[in-house]
Amino acid sequence: METHLLFSIPVFESEVDVSDEIVEYSKSLLSDRTLNDNAFISKEMNVLSLEEFKELKEQIGKNILQFLCDVCKVETNIQVEITSSWVNIHKKGDWAQSHKHMNSVLSGVVYLKVPENSGDIVFESPIELFGPTLIFNYQSNNILNRGEYSFTPKKNKLYLFPSHLKHSVLQNLSNDDRISLAFNCYLRTQVISEGKTFNL
Repeated sequence: METHLLFSIPVFESEVDVSDEIVEYSKSLLSDRTLNDNAFISKEMNVLSLEEFKELKEQIGKNILQFLCDVCKVETNIQVEITSSWVNIHKKGDWAQSHKHMNSVLSGVVYLKVPENSGDIVFESPIELFGPTLIFNYQSNNILNRGEYSFTPKKNKLYLFPSHLKHSVLQNLSNDDRISLAFNCYLRTQVISEGKTFNL
C-alpha cells in the first residue's frame, strides 16, 4: 500500500548575512503607515537597487537561482528581475493581513531584525483536501490536511515562495520593532503555451 503526494507548493528557506549597518539604514527608510494601519513601510519601493543593499541583493539573487534551478528544475538560462522591494517595520501590536503579491511570479522576505514573540509568517494552503464544501475534524495535522503552515522567523532568514501563495504575519507581541525586507520578482525566460514557445 502506498500514498502518492501528487502536487506540492514549495517554500524555500535559507539564510543570508545581514549587517548591523543594513539594519540601521533600513530604519532610516521608514515612511508612512500602511493603508490598513498595521505596519510602517518604506517610501522607497526599490530598496534593493540602492548601493547600501548591493551585497544583500547579490546573496538574494544566488538563493533565487538555487531555488528555481536546483529545486524547481527551471532551465538555467533564466534571468531574474527583482521588480520591487521594500522595508516593513512592525511595531508592538502590528501585523500583516492575509494577502498575495500581484503582478509577480516569485516573492520573498528577508528578516533583518526579529525580537522574540514578534510574529510568525503564516502560509495558507490553496488546496482543500476534500473540496470547499466539507470540513472534517482531524486526529492531527499533517501535510495532507493542514490549512496553513507557519514559520517562526529569525534574523538573516530568507523565505522564497510563489507570489500567488497567500500569507499573513501574526501580531508583534514584543516591545521592539520587527524589521523585514520583502521583494517581488519577474522571470525572463521561455514559456510554452499550446505547444508554442514564447519569450517573457
